[in-house]
Amino acid sequence: MRKERIVFDYRHYFLRSVVFLYYHLGENGFLILLGVVTGLVTGVGAGAMKLGAARLSEFAPYLREHGWLLPALLLPAAGLAGAFLLGRLLLRRRPATSLSWVIYDLQEKQPEMSWLETFSHIFTSAVTVGLGGSAGLETPSVLTGAAIGSKTGWLCRLSVDKRGTLMVCGTAAGISAVFGSPIAGALFALEVVFPRQARRRLVPILLSSAGAAIIAELIFGSGSMFKVPSAPWPFHSLPYFILLGILCAFVGVYIIQLNYHFGNRLKKAFPNRWVRLGIGCAGLAGLLWLFPILAGDGYNFVQMLFSGADKNHLQSWNHGCNLLLLSLAAVLLKVVGTVFTLECGGDGGIFAPTMFTGAFTGFLLARLVNDFTGLELSEANFVAAGMCGVFTSSLRAPLTGIFLIIEVTGDFMLMIPLMIVSGLSYFTAKFFEPYSVYTKVLGEKHLIEAIPLQQINRHTPVGDAIETDFSAVGAQTPLAELRATGESAKITYLPVIDANRKLLGIVMPDRLAAATDPKLTAAALMMEPLLTLSPKDDANKAQISFEIYGLDYLPVIDGGKFIGFVPKTRFEPAPAAGEATA
Repeated sequence: MRKERIVFDYRHYFLRSVVFLYYHLGENGFLILLGVVTGLVTGVGAGAMKLGAARLSEFAPYLREHGWLLPALLLPAAGLAGAFLLGRLLLRRRPATSLSWVIYDLQEKQPEMSWLETFSHIFTSAVTVGLGGSAGLETPSVLTGAAIGSKTGWLCRLSVDKRGTLMVCGTAAGISAVFGSPIAGALFALEVVFPRQARRRLVPILLSSAGAAIIAELIFGSGSMFKVPSAPWPFHSLPYFILLGILCAFVGVYIIQLNYHFGNRLKKAFPNRWVRLGIGCAGLAGLLWLFPILAGDGYNFVQMLFSGADKNHLQSWNHGCNLLLLSLAAVLLKVVGTVFTLECGGDGGIFAPTMFTGAFTGFLLARLVNDFTGLELSEANFVAAGMCGVFTSSLRAPLTGIFLIIEVTGDFMLMIPLMIVSGLSYFTAKFFEPYSVYTKVLGEKHLIEAIPLQQINRHTPVGDAIETDFSAVGAQTPLAELRATGESAKITYLPVIDANRKLLGIVMPDRLAAATDPKLTAAALMMEPLLTLSPKDDANKAQISFEIYGLDYLPVIDGGKFIGFVPKTRFEPAPAAGEATA
């Protein structure tokens, strides 16, 4: 009875304190306070995660130095198995390893994460990545931050909307703490996690990200993540940066497609989790035996590319493999190792693999150009730009990619090349693949749309939205009759048709109102339609057409005959969750 009384008093006074702070600070001030708390706690969790992974990563070099090659080779498989067992047996479930469902939950206003997620990734991801699993710590850090934000809001009994804000604060803090990059952390939340919510709550997100960066600096010290020799970029290298942007787009699409399809095939071929664990351990061990460069997050190898003088060490680390062949293997196979790691029991993210792959993409292009053209492109500049390009094309976050690379390298001289590579890779990749690496699974399950539609599925044909209550006129209809028809018509666009119902043109209401000569006819006033639709066209095409041309109606032609209009209102995007002002 006494224990229950203490719990009751604790909750009572705690919630009274929440009301007191909310009353005196206001809604925004209170959310800023909780955002800072979320950022600081996330910073501590991410710091513990990084320290744990760093200590565990020392085992492999130690074993290699003492000639224990087989145990060193089996370490990544041991890390995979350890994370799986920790998640499945001790924690009773396997923690999430992707941001996809966090993005979906925020979109659906379900900002709930379990207490397990607030600490489990610290252990499981450190074991996975620290012992050589081919993944990164960024996604686990982001998931940890999101869970901390969710539970902070739950403790304070906040509304769903405000808990969602704190989750977004946690995701920004997770990136900021891992990279020591507060700007990139905030932009990540703004572009990737929940854009509309992030815009509404920008100040709490910024301060949460800053708080996490402060904790990271206290734990790991100040300074950029990579030591990069600063070199100006000459104008003659501009075409090659353009080429790199396009190349990074295709690499990003490759990562998205392979990550999704290979992961699904593993799950279907080996539905039993224990069997899939064995397959993952075997596949990862074999892949890392062939190419040890694929182990862990790979940032140490990226630093070798930046350093230049360490490239010989890079080759010796990988059985003396030719550097160009090694770079090609890094570009093509890193994502394979990541899928083995994440889909077969490990805990990590694809965030680091995209940057690793981008670094080797940029290096490979620069080295090939230098070898075959005699130019002296700065390989370090192309390594940095490649990281930005593949990151952007995979995650669809151009601003995050630009500022992340600037913050982790400390080099502002590359701002213009980074903007070029990021922009080209973003738009080129979007043309071939509408979804990011995180939203691909949601898009394939029809849980989200690349272009959201209002109560209309993207597969809905235009024929279901046709309006036939229009007033058609002939080519020789005089101005007075046109005006009378336009005033009485429901649709003010007047189609001009011939005897066979062929659409000759459209008299727009603005041209009709501006006409003054009574001798004018429909033939003189009509305009050729910019675009016509077919009843079989889908809703996506209709919406894109309205966005491009800025019209209220588009004509529909079936078998060469005009049959009606489709209105813009049937295809406008629905207001997204959280878009309304606070």
